[in-house]
Formats: sequence, structure tokens, C-alpha cells
Amino acid sequence: MITNESFQFLKDVLTIIKPSSEDKERAKNVFNEIRKILGEKLEDYGLKPEISLQGSIAKDTWLLTEPEIDIFLIFPENTSKEELKEKIFPLIKESLSGFLPQTKYSEHPYITFTYKGFTIDIVPAIKKESEDIKTAVDRTPLHTNYIVKKVDEKQKDEIRLLKKFARTIGVYGAEISVQGFSGYLLELLVIHYNSFLETIKAAAKWRKPVIIDVEKHYSEKDYDKLKNIFKNNPLIVIDPVDPKRNVAAAVSNSKFNEFIMASRLFLKKPSKYYFIPKEIDRGFVRRIVSLMEPYYMNVLIVDIRLNKELPPDTIWGEIKRSMNNIRKILEKEKFTPIRCDCWSNEKNWGVIACLLESIIRPEITKAEGPPIKNEVHALNFLEKYIYKPGSGPWIDGDRLYSMKQLKITNAIHLLEETKKSFLISDLKDSSTNITLLSWYPEILSEEPGTWILEFIWGKPRWLIPYYMTILEK
Repeated sequence: MITNESFQFLKDVLTIIKPSSEDKERAKNVFNEIRKILGEKLEDYGLKPEISLQGSIAKDTWLLTEPEIDIFLIFPENTSKEELKEKIFPLIKESLSGFLPQTKYSEHPYITFTYKGFTIDIVPAIKKESEDIKTAVDRTPLHTNYIVKKVDEKQKDEIRLLKKFARTIGVYGAEISVQGFSGYLLELLVIHYNSFLETIKAAAKWRKPVIIDVEKHYSEKDYDKLKNIFKNNPLIVIDPVDPKRNVAAAVSNSKFNEFIMASRLFLKKPSKYYFIPKEIDRGFVRRIVSLMEPYYMNVLIVDIRLNKELPPDTIWGEIKRSMNNIRKILEKEKFTPIRCDCWSNEKNWGVIACLLESIIRPEITKAEGPPIKNEVHALNFLEKYIYKPGSGPWIDGDRLYSMKQLKITNAIHLLEETKKSFLISDLKDSSTNITLLSWYPEILSEEPGTWILEFIWGKPRWLIPYYMTILEK
């Protein structure tokens, strides 16, 4: 597949990211070890699920640099979702207590832990014997079977390249913290376009909405209907095993466009840095940031410490919604946020950062009134301002204007007063500190410090490989 001389380095990339036969044997042994432990422990509780290897290792599309083992515990079809969550899941977790398991959540809880260099996810699911899918993960065995039958050895390598590319540019993962491309979605893209390079070339020219139907469940005359069904989805990829589902439903507009831009930049300047990221020296970023002091001074920080344990997806969802509320409040009050972003350790800490044009605004501003032709509103506006000294109102063209004295001229005071309205759900009970980065420099030495420096630097992950390539030349 790799014929162009400019892309010969991809062969070297594969030697780094592709598991050897020994690596595959090691993964198989770890799976068998966990399967034996689980099978024996669960049998003591009277449970005999089918223990199945799923995900990228089962499909042989996994990356040596991100070794993950997905183990599914598949229970009979007559198992209810409530029984799976309330009765069975606690027993599964107890069976793995020696591995220090953590609970994470998708549609329902699953368990994750690390063991012998692998990240291992233990996922309970319900066997699908009919068209009735009870949980999202019930499709996974069908996805695994489809990919195993569909891809050959060459395409497995093409998939590996695309997965590594997506990870490096920060668009890999359908979880809410990323809102990007799942592994299964990337596999389907390679099946559709046949190779990594052809996928990148196609993505560089994407215009939303993009519709991909690998198994041709629909004809082109149905595409308008699909656009209505999957409204606001920039990418629509019909699930080969479930035609009513869009595999790309999680992909946000931002991640869709980041993938497009990164593809264009890669084609312009192909580089190994899209697969083997060059570690950026923290001191280098600090020096760059020190040259941006005016911007540094205008970074507003909302530091949120949670008072209770929440699932990572819940934390990310509530922090992102709170960030969007903050942005709207700042925009409404004319503080003009240039950029906002958020971070979380997925346990008990979240940070929202907003770079503003200015933290302070003038005490007076120009208030735009209604058009003169709107008699009722024009009179109401005039009566509101007529008794205020020096404020007008006056007419400019077809509209009334006045001066308006602002009650809040400081962005920090504004957010302090509106804290209960912009914080979402569980965050309302958190310990929240609203401050400026310049007043709180010690945070740069703490857990979110690197993220904050990168926020100020302003080079997102999809841009860094191109940036590093340019620096070298």
C-alpha cells in the first residue's frame, strides 16, 4: 500500500506500533490467566458467563504502544439490565479485588485495571440471540466477528496506522472527555477507503455531513432521510451489524474538523511525529508562555474540587456543560472569551480555563435600544433612561441609544455572583475557587499544570506534529 517515497517512513512506524508474535502470545496468556481467575471466582457465586476476548486484540488491530485487553462476560439473554448492574456487577468486582479494580461507566458500569503492562477492561454484557439489543456493548461481539471476517493482514496494519494517527492528534475515543473516533469507527473507515493513506486523502476533502455505508444497507436516494435521522452529526457511518445505528454518533464537530485539518497537514508535510510524538520540553513551553504575559494575565481559572466520587463520564459531562455556561455568561456581559477549555483528573478535580480579552471592562457602555418604528418598546426604553444623568437617550439613524452604567465590571465578580447558575448538578456542592492564573501560579506545579501551560501556549494536539516538523527544518 505504501508506494510514495514521501511515506516510506510509515514502514518504520509499523515496526514500533505493531505487536510481534511474542507480544500476541503474551496478550493471549494474560487473557487466559484472567479468564481462569474470573471463571473460578464467579462459579463460586453460581455464575457461569461466557468469558470472551473482544476488542482490538481479538481483531488483531491493537497497538503495541497502547496494549489494551477487553474481556466480556456474556450472560444469558434472559438477564435484565437491572440484574446485571445491581446484582451481578458487584460480584464481578469482588472477584477481581486483588487487582485493585476501578469502576468506570459507559451505558452501564465496567471494571478496569492494569496487569503485566496491559490495561484490562472487564465488561459485562447480555447475549444477543435476537434483534433486541439490550445494551450498547451487546453489539461488541458482533463487531468483533465482522472485523475479523472483513479485514486481511495488510488492512490490519493500515488500521494500526490510522489508530495511532488518531491517538496522536487527540481525536481517538468516543467517550465524552474526547467525543472523537472509536476504534471500531476507524476500522470501518479503513475498510471503506481500503488503506490509511486513502482514508487520510479522503478525510482532507470531507464536507459535512459525510455518509459512509460500508455494507450498502441504504441506497443513495435514502441519504436525505439519513441526514434527518442523524441530524447534526457531521459524520454518519452506518453500523454494518445494526443499520439503525450511526457508529460516528459520538464525533463532535470539533473533532471531525480536527481530523480533517490534521489530515491536510499530514499530506502537506508527512512526518513520523504524527505517530511517534516528540516529547515537548516543559521548560520550552514555559519560555514560550513567558513571552505571552499579557495573555497569561487574562487567564481566568475556575478550580473545582468535588466533594463526592462520581463516574469519569459524569464528571466530564458536568464540567463541559459548566464551561459552556461560563462562556455564555461572559459573552452576554461583553467580557469576550477568546478561548475556553477544561481538564479533569476523572476523580475529584476539575479545572475550567478561559482566556479573556480583558478581565476588567469600563463602568459605562453604550446600550442599543429598539428601532423608532417600534412605538411601545421605543417609549419604554426612553422612559427607562431619561432620568439618568448624562445617559441620553439619543437617536442615531433609525434607533434609540443610551449610556448604561454597569454594575459588574470584573469577570471574577461576575462568575462569583452567577456560580450557582453556571455549575451543573453535582458540581453545585463542590468547593469552587474562581481566580486569575496570575493570582494562583502554584497550580502550574500541581496536577493540571502541564495542561494549563499547553492551554496558554495554544497549540492543540492535532497541530503539534506539524509544528514540530516545521521547527526541524
